[in-house]
Amino acid sequence: MEDPDAQDQSVTIPPVTDITTTTTKMLLESSSSPEVSNEVKHIEDSTLHDAPVPIPSDSSFPEGGAKAWTVATGNAVTLLCTWGYLYAFGVYQTYYETHQLRDHSPSTIAWIGSLQFFFMCQGTLGGGPIFDRFGGATILPVTVVYVFAIMMTSLCKTLWQFILAQGLLQGVSLGLMLGLSSAATPQYFRKRRGAAMGLAVTGSSLGGVIFPAALVAMLQHLSFGWSVRVCGFIILGLMLPASFVIRPRLPSRKTQFFLFAAFKDRQYQMLLCAIFCHFMATFTPVFYLSTFAERHGMDPQLANYLIAILNAASWPGRFFPGIIGDKVHILRSEGIILGLYG
Repeated sequence: MEDPDAQDQSVTIPPVTDITTTTTKMLLESSSSPEVSNEVKHIEDSTLHDAPVPIPSDSSFPEGGAKAWTVATGNAVTLLCTWGYLYAFGVYQTYYETHQLRDHSPSTIAWIGSLQFFFMCQGTLGGGPIFDRFGGATILPVTVVYVFAIMMTSLCKTLWQFILAQGLLQGVSLGLMLGLSSAATPQYFRKRRGAAMGLAVTGSSLGGVIFPAALVAMLQHLSFGWSVRVCGFIILGLMLPASFVIRPRLPSRKTQFFLFAAFKDRQYQMLLCAIFCHFMATFTPVFYLSTFAERHGMDPQLANYLIAILNAASWPGRFFPGIIGDKVHILRSEGIILGLYG
């Protein structure tokens, strides 16, 4: 028979993320009584049948410590090497228009970045469940594939080659790396999750400054191939230590690979639609920012640095909303920020 007190400390919601692993571990840590063991079994069975599962109390999360913040820092490094490098496509777009792909229209060239972004988003769908099953050891092999895709991009000459190397292979490996790394940090934080994820997201802002600026400078003094390869070596050097510090706190999950019950929840469906619209509005202009500025009279050198300037200015907007979200409701802070953005 379930403990009434345990019921008072939990609420019932659909498993929006891979909640089974989190809940099971928290209950095992809180007590070893038969009631808790029965509750753990109930959670596992309910997930198998796409039923709602209870959420443990906030006290179950470490909310800090050396290991927790190290994982968050490793997550920030991963976002620096993934999102940050993805922002550099605006520089690639401008370069392709006047070099390898000058015979193609800007909209045709933009398919490379569009496919890269699309496959990145699709790759995250598998990254989280893979992390839940196999842990952080999967990050290093995906990193090797990602760096290999960058090296192959440095050798490309034609549109279809860029689509395969930069659009498809980089996109999928990007998404897997994002899903794998971002699944770890929330296991260590709940009350301070916004601050922890805000710290991680600042990595993408830093990468969005480093890679576009570095590419602009290198393309002026090095060949295209070596400019891209240097970016690949930088990413490899950063991701090697990050892949060893990002580790799960919870045991591996052996139930369903995807938790389809999450997509039956109306609030979750609305959240997904909102995020879809947010991504459409936010990231599409980045691809054309440098090209747009050049065609309206801006100096080409300065135009290529606009993406780096944009990402540098975005740092406060990536970090502080997470802290605010910990104090108020996270969706309220998001709504305020989106209202200001509009």
